[in-house]
Amino acid sequence: MRPIRLIVQAFGPFATKQTIDFQKLGDNPLFLIAGNTGSGKSTLLDAICFALYGQTTGAEREASQMRCDYAANSDLTFVEFEFAIADKRYCINRSPTQFKPKARGDGFTEHKTEAWLQQCFDDTAPKLLEPKRSATVTRLVEQLTGLTVQQFRQVMVLPQGKFRELLLADSKDREKIFSQLFQTQIYQRLETALKEKAATVVRTRSELLNQEQGLLASAELESRQQLTAQMQQVTDNVAAAQAHLENKTAELSRAQATLDAATTTQTKFEQLHALQQQLSKLRQQDDTITKLQSRLSLAQSAQLMDADYSAWQQALSQLKETSDEQQQLQSRLQRQQQDHQMVLQEREQCGNFDQAIADQRKQLAGLEQSLTLRKRWQQLDQQLIQAQNAHQTAVNRASRSRQAHETLRQQLHDSEAALKALTPILAKSQSIVTQWHDTGALAKAFDKKQQLVTEISLLSTQLNQQRVDYMASREQVTQLQRQQRTLEMRWHQNQAASIAKQLQQDSPCPVCGSLDHPNPAQNDEAVSEAMLEHASNELTKATERLLELEARGGSTKAKQQALQEQLQGLEQQWPQLVQLQPQQLQQLEQQHLGLFQQLQSAETQQQQLSKQRDNLLEQEKPLATELENNTKTALEKEKAVAVIQQQRLDLEQHLPESMPDLDDLTQQINHCTSTIESLQAQSRVLDDKLKQSEQSIAHLKGQIVVSAKQLENRNKACEQTELTWQSALQQSDFATEAAFVQARQQQQQIEQWSTAIDDYHKRLHTLQGQIQQLANELQEKQPLALEPLQSALQNSQQAHQLALDEYHQHQQAEKQLVSLQQKLQETQVKLSALEHQYELVGTLADVASGHSSDKVSIQRFVLSVLLDDVLIQASQRLLIMSQGRYQLLRKSQRAKGNKASGLELEVEDSYTGRTRSVATLSGGESFMAALSLALGLSEVVQSYAGGIRLNTLFIDEGFGSLDPESLDLAIRTLIDLQHSGRTIGIISHVAELKEQMTIRLEIDEQRQGSRIRIVGVDNAL
Repeated sequence: MRPIRLIVQAFGPFATKQTIDFQKLGDNPLFLIAGNTGSGKSTLLDAICFALYGQTTGAEREASQMRCDYAANSDLTFVEFEFAIADKRYCINRSPTQFKPKARGDGFTEHKTEAWLQQCFDDTAPKLLEPKRSATVTRLVEQLTGLTVQQFRQVMVLPQGKFRELLLADSKDREKIFSQLFQTQIYQRLETALKEKAATVVRTRSELLNQEQGLLASAELESRQQLTAQMQQVTDNVAAAQAHLENKTAELSRAQATLDAATTTQTKFEQLHALQQQLSKLRQQDDTITKLQSRLSLAQSAQLMDADYSAWQQALSQLKETSDEQQQLQSRLQRQQQDHQMVLQEREQCGNFDQAIADQRKQLAGLEQSLTLRKRWQQLDQQLIQAQNAHQTAVNRASRSRQAHETLRQQLHDSEAALKALTPILAKSQSIVTQWHDTGALAKAFDKKQQLVTEISLLSTQLNQQRVDYMASREQVTQLQRQQRTLEMRWHQNQAASIAKQLQQDSPCPVCGSLDHPNPAQNDEAVSEAMLEHASNELTKATERLLELEARGGSTKAKQQALQEQLQGLEQQWPQLVQLQPQQLQQLEQQHLGLFQQLQSAETQQQQLSKQRDNLLEQEKPLATELENNTKTALEKEKAVAVIQQQRLDLEQHLPESMPDLDDLTQQINHCTSTIESLQAQSRVLDDKLKQSEQSIAHLKGQIVVSAKQLENRNKACEQTELTWQSALQQSDFATEAAFVQARQQQQQIEQWSTAIDDYHKRLHTLQGQIQQLANELQEKQPLALEPLQSALQNSQQAHQLALDEYHQHQQAEKQLVSLQQKLQETQVKLSALEHQYELVGTLADVASGHSSDKVSIQRFVLSVLLDDVLIQASQRLLIMSQGRYQLLRKSQRAKGNKASGLELEVEDSYTGRTRSVATLSGGESFMAALSLALGLSEVVQSYAGGIRLNTLFIDEGFGSLDPESLDLAIRTLIDLQHSGRTIGIISHVAELKEQMTIRLEIDEQRQGSRIRIVGVDNAL
């Protein structure tokens, strides 16, 4: 990620909008963020972290607490951050929860947390990725950067007091960071997949064992041996039932065959009787069929003569149709001739149209010429009015331009005079600013002195109390020591008394060997070992308490001395603090504030007046040009008016004195035009009528001739067809034409009658054949009684069904046991396969999850290799900064217990030749190690394809713990890293850094909010 632009408003100590354009710092810059304590240096890192993730770098303050108290109520607190990842640019804007003035009325309303994220392009509009939801923007940022807010704080920002966290992180925390940076989640997914696979195998095996027990329990069995014995018994039962079923099946077949033969014979006797009845009924239709055959013969004869009869009737119809058409044509011709005579008479009455049309056209030409002259005169009159108006407008414009030009010259003279009046106070600007800054620094020093005096007083009070507590604790220790010695003495006396009780006369003493025991020890008071141990424990606690109070007192005294040294250093730096009173400081601040405000007002007026003067100078030339152009235009318009006036005078000489106006001429022309059009229309209508009438008469005469010829032909055809019909009627079986017509009307029933006669003969022939066949088959046979045979068959069926049920019952039991046996065999095969599979999958899952002896998972193993690469790069820089003393190593020993291992760090000290924990490094050494680790991590992450690009690093403090030589080596390392394409920002108070780093972001702390300016580059803020 590479920063491009940062904008903050009402955020932290920045009351107004402040913008940092990182592009002005150059490509891959190394720059210093400098400023007084509390000015807002670390707030810039908080702003970047807040814009990306909605949290500050240290996470000590909530985002809603970052609003500046100096900001105006109308200014909304927000941070806008534009950055690049690879070749893509993004812009994010985020504002925390805050109160803002209501849009209407008084009071405030709550502004909820909002954020938007968009992708920026050079040649097109930005693409909005999320318009409002803060949580969604945070998730998108994590996807783009590949880092959570905690990981961002550890690898891209080293916040104040946090630079040791990445260095001292354990294997588990470092694994989370490295897996995200190097995108090794595939190994985590592999580990999870193997775990799930192994768990699935174990779960499936348990399910199969339960399934096996369930199968045996369903058959009321306890073991596979019982299943085998029951299988043998069921097989024998099936064989016996099958033999019994076969006997019953044979008996049933014989009974069924006997009944089927008797039933067939009885059925045939019944069929023969039914056919004989059908034949007798059919013979009753013989007379009807004979009459139907006679009627069918006549209808068929009429069908043969129908063509001649139809031709004669059609000829009669056509003859009548032609005769009627001839009469209609004669009537139409007569009416058309009458209409033609009427049109001729009307044409003679209208007279000659041509002469009237010619007279009207001559009159129209004269009127049109007068109208043209009249329009031209009116057009010139309008042009004259327009030209006069344009001339007056041009004169007015020229006058306004001259007045505006004179006014602008006067304003320009006033601006120059006002700028000259500001020169005295502006000449003192450097002195006023210096005095103002010095006064501000003195006020801070005074506040610091007051704070130190208060803290020293509090520490004095605390130190006195600690002395009292220490004396009391020391007295307690002394008393406990005396008590312990007393108890120890009594305990030894008790031991002597115990030995004395065991002494016997003339027996040697186990201590001194004497045979005489004149004064044996006595036990005055019993002291147990528990009492002695309790006293020892109490003394130990009291001693530890005394040491703790002593350490506290020493710490408090050291703090007091340190604060006194700071107070002395502050008074040496600011001697005037010794005698300075708060009222004097306030008067001094008010005096210099007034001068500073006057300077700011003068600078503002200077900028405004300079801008006003520049604007006036830019306006002066266009106004002069405009004045010249408007004057020239007025002269041109005046000439145009004179030309039009002369043209109108020339035209008035050709106009008659009594010419009608424009409207009268237009009405006369319209009337003349209408008259001509009316005469022409009347002439055309009468000519069209005559022409149409003559054409109609000629057409009708032609139709009458054609119709007469057609009438003659159809009359001959009618006579011929009538002769043909009469000849056919005489030769037929019909006595009259009426008889033929009656038979002709029954032609539609010919097919129906013919079908009925054919069906009768076919049915008769079929019944006779069937009766003869059955009579031959039943010859010498008699009907049999069926009831005894049916009863015997029913008994056989019942016996067969009982045998069949018994067989099915034994067979079903056999099938169930066979199925059970097959399922158990399948279960056993699956269990064997699962056990073999678990030997492989379970082992792989344990190794991949780090449950083996070395406690290193597969992902941690891969990350340990990557960590070795990081440590190689980090150690190269650490060796330089520590002057060859330290280098970072990965701890190879496994951690104790079940703690994850593989990614712990240790440091090798070349001075002692030993390795030790990184936690043993001092503050300055820890900073160099953490800085080297961060730089090495940045280098290695980018060297791996597909890794996250860490081409930006911000470092907040830590350089103050380095000696000058180590500081120089650290800066040299950062410069080398800058040359490899990194952007590095450093926040520090160290003066040596200011001298060595020319590019700086200076944070100027002011009473009404801090301001940012860029030092050391062109076109700075």
